[in-house]
Amino acid sequence: MVSRILCCTVVIGVGAIPAMGQTETTFAYQGELRSGGTPASGLFDLRFRLFREPVGGSQIGATLCVEDLSMSDGLFRAELDYGPGIFGTGMFLEIEARAGAGLDCSDSTGFVLLTPRQAITSAPNAIYALSAGTAGVAANATQFNSQPASFYQNAGNLTAGTLPGARLTGAYTGAVTMSNAGNAFSGSGAGLTGLNAANVSAGSLADARLSGNVALLNSVQTFTGAKSFTGGLATSALTLSTGAAAGRVLTSDGVGVGSWQPATGLTLPYSGSAANSINGVFNITNTTGPAIIGTGGSAQPGLTGYTSAANGYAVFGRSTATTGTGKGGWFQSFSTTGYGIHGNTTATSGVNRGVYGESASSSGRGVEGHASAAAGGSYGGRFESESPSGRGVMGYVSATSGTGIGVFGQTDSTDGYASFFIGGRNYFSGNVGLGVVSPERSLDTQGRIRLRQDNPPSGGNSAGIDFYQQTPGADRAFMGMFNDDQIGLYGRAGAGWAFVMDVATGNIGMGTTTPQARLDVNGTARCDVLEIMGADLAEKFPVSEETRPGLVMEIDPQNPGKLRVASGEYNRRVAGVVSGANGLPAGTIMGHLPGSQDSPAIALSGRVWVFCDATGAAIDAGDLLTTSSRPGHAMKVLDYPRAQGAAIGKAMTALPKGEVGFVLVLVNLQ
Repeated sequence: MVSRILCCTVVIGVGAIPAMGQTETTFAYQGELRSGGTPASGLFDLRFRLFREPVGGSQIGATLCVEDLSMSDGLFRAELDYGPGIFGTGMFLEIEARAGAGLDCSDSTGFVLLTPRQAITSAPNAIYALSAGTAGVAANATQFNSQPASFYQNAGNLTAGTLPGARLTGAYTGAVTMSNAGNAFSGSGAGLTGLNAANVSAGSLADARLSGNVALLNSVQTFTGAKSFTGGLATSALTLSTGAAAGRVLTSDGVGVGSWQPATGLTLPYSGSAANSINGVFNITNTTGPAIIGTGGSAQPGLTGYTSAANGYAVFGRSTATTGTGKGGWFQSFSTTGYGIHGNTTATSGVNRGVYGESASSSGRGVEGHASAAAGGSYGGRFESESPSGRGVMGYVSATSGTGIGVFGQTDSTDGYASFFIGGRNYFSGNVGLGVVSPERSLDTQGRIRLRQDNPPSGGNSAGIDFYQQTPGADRAFMGMFNDDQIGLYGRAGAGWAFVMDVATGNIGMGTTTPQARLDVNGTARCDVLEIMGADLAEKFPVSEETRPGLVMEIDPQNPGKLRVASGEYNRRVAGVVSGANGLPAGTIMGHLPGSQDSPAIALSGRVWVFCDATGAAIDAGDLLTTSSRPGHAMKVLDYPRAQGAAIGKAMTALPKGEVGFVLVLVNLQ
């Protein structure tokens, strides 16, 4: 084997200089190699790799290899050349060696890595660049970064620093930013072209610079001089100054308060009692906006109509268009608590109406309300009664035939409500249908009904149905939720929760609210026929040792009342077999007494799979079985006198001689 280098020396020497400007890069590596603890002799192949770190890191340069290097007393010398520019910081050589085997260095077979890596130290006259011999006494540099001195004397080539003001001359085609507020510009400004007036943010323009159409500017303006409008005046609002002569409709005091001129209001020319056409005394036509707008003061009407005639109309609105959605009257309120329309009758008797609507159309609406807001809890119509026996809304169909509807609600939203009731009670004297147009019972539904518990559940009422007896009037029973996981039937006359089903397990309890089986009865159960799907009659017995289904059990004489695994042939203490082996469940299990709930069920009669030992004799169907020397196992009875009182039952399946396994047994203890 080839071991690590014990002693090594690195010498970097100077060879012959082949030409000016080149650097000698070859150096000699001398070292000692031991093999098996003794100096190596003969021919060896060495491979060298260069790293900057003593451990790890990335390889520098190529892998150098010296083949068939002759060694005497372990000493060797190898010349290595990694080329120029490699050295300058600490370097380490990694060496691999193998005994000369006539293999090429490209074949890595047999090479052994020598550790640790060897540090390379420079010799006194190490690699020296002849072309830098005069660098220490040079007065100037003809080239710097491959550029002549003239390159660095041209300010256009500079990419950093600050130029003095004297160097800033000439034309600039690119954008130049002058961010110092102290910059001053002299001259006439004639050279400034493309200047946008929108960028002028301070100062004032002389009147001579203003356009003649200045009145169209989008800003509030005050004109101190007289203005003449020869082409008419079109404006969305006009405020007149104070002191206007009588006959002006409205003047202002300059701050928006305003006052009437004349002070007594405006009187139209017509006054009298002569009949007039349907167009009225005062006729204003506006095809795109309101004809009249009235504004009233606090708690005062904006528009008032008055009549003393018994059949007159204080206000009459009429829409004569025969198509479209014209309105005879339109009332609107912007207040968050206001009324779009408010009707009021002051008479305290009679069948008067606060608001009355009538339609003669077969598909018309006497009154229709519409809430156009896209959000919020607005009302298309709201009706209220303050009488303790009144009706907030009353729907009435006076026709005595047909399918008229007293109150009809409809919604086009899948999440909306055709009708919604809050608080109080809801009374229906006739049959109610849910999904049924012609209900035949008090409540006639189509599909499922969901009953929910109180929300929040702390309200105390669970989901369910109460059964009420009219005489005497009392709830007699409740069917519904017992708790979050159970539903059942509750008798209110003292029975309590007589029937409960666990919704998670499917267990049903009768007389118990904690059923532990599919049917858990606390009390006496009675039926005509009881059909059991299991195969044996078993009873739960406490045991004194660990057991499993199929083992034969015996009475434990040291622990009265307990059983243990049977042992010994023809054991007369045999008590039964642990039920449930080989996937065959028990039919009936007794002995579910306090303290025995988790005890194993021991088959006393019926079919059960039993562990059997046929090493002494084969077991055939019909053979009588008894205990064996193998604990918990049965065997074939060969000595019938000894089997008296020790028989387990008869085999129903066979077990070949020499085998140990399950046998189906008809248990019948004797």
